[in-house]
Amino acid sequence: MDNSGIEFSLGYENKISKDINYFIKGNFTYAHNKIIFQDEPTSVNPNQRRTGRSINQYFGYQAIGYFNSQAEIDKAPVQQNPVKPGDIRYADIDGRDANGNLTGKPDGKIDGDDVTAIGSTPIPQIIYGISGGFSYKSFDVNFLFQGAAKVNAYLTGELAWPFYNGAKSLVEQADYWTPQNTGAKYPRITDVPTANNIAQSSFWLKDASYLRLKNVQLGYNLFKNALAKLKISAVRFFVSGQNLLTFSKLSVTDPEGPGESGTGFNGNSSRGWFYPQQKVLAVGLNVTF
Repeated sequence: MDNSGIEFSLGYENKISKDINYFIKGNFTYAHNKIIFQDEPTSVNPNQRRTGRSINQYFGYQAIGYFNSQAEIDKAPVQQNPVKPGDIRYADIDGRDANGNLTGKPDGKIDGDDVTAIGSTPIPQIIYGISGGFSYKSFDVNFLFQGAAKVNAYLTGELAWPFYNGAKSLVEQADYWTPQNTGAKYPRITDVPTANNIAQSSFWLKDASYLRLKNVQLGYNLFKNALAKLKISAVRFFVSGQNLLTFSKLSVTDPEGPGESGTGFNGNSSRGWFYPQQKVLAVGLNVTF
């Protein structure tokens, strides 16, 4: 393995006057890994080799849209599974000659030789954060944004396919293919997902980048002179919020769920089997004697 990257942080603070202070800080990390050597048979399709790629690289078919008519199906490469209009189309990228050797060229059929590296990995290459604060006399406000980028999530099961395993359909899945809605987010709807549409492919690989307002807090400090007689050194009222805003293309699940932003969007996480981050509003009082 070869691992490389950069990390830096930068901050600035200033006191404008006796009553006004502010600060802002940022941090950024970029990390990339590459498999220098993995013992693989020489017969492995070059498109499917792990050597030279990152850990947890996704592999699957390259989705190239939908079949919009029977005529398109008839003209397309021979399919591995039965298909109908509204099903996902896959790219024919490789095949074999009469001796069974890979040619690196389309062969007019979709099969396991067309599986290739797709997308990035479930481990973000970029992690960053921005925090800041401002105070004026007895008032202060602080915030923290955090985010991740260059990361993919692979959706499966109930999170991807309507009615899978007896589950219901998500609201977003109502945007499915019909002859009048060929630009839909999802393929044609069926009571049981078809083998063609649940094949591992780039269609179900989503951008899991996000930016989240992780925390924001507004506070007010009572004047010390008013507390001296009570032998209290400080009193602070505050209102805070966590996870109030999230900007992400991954709309059907939490991009910061367990495994998504560090150890991999796999297993139960890829099916949405976890309790998501919660929006929390809190009011508090800190008293120091």
